[in-house]
Amino acid sequence: MGALPPRRASSRLLAGVVISIAALCLLAWAEPALAQCPMCRKALESPEGRRLAGAFARAILFLLAVPITAVGTIALMVVSKQRQGEGAGVGQASSICLPHDDGRENSSR
Repeated sequence: MGALPPRRASSRLLAGVVISIAALCLLAWAEPALAQCPMCRKALESPEGRRLAGAFARAILFLLAVPITAVGTIALMVVSKQRQGEGAGVGQASSICLPHDDGRENSSR
């Protein structure tokens, strides 16, 4: 059981992209959440409370930038490493050790 064929891997990637876009669309059209208690709701209805809520929302987006960038960088490195492994050709060893049909693992690199 080796790597996925290119057609199946690309369809899996396409499915992941479609699901990600659908999730982003759902998040973009989500209704603003109401405050959890009446006192908080009343405090956020004032002009100062609206500015505070807007600043809080921008701070959350700013703080999300670092983990999203880190995950994106790691994903890019993994994908580029896999693409380099696909270009190894027949007879050349890749950096991924896969089991042979007889059950032994490929220890050559």
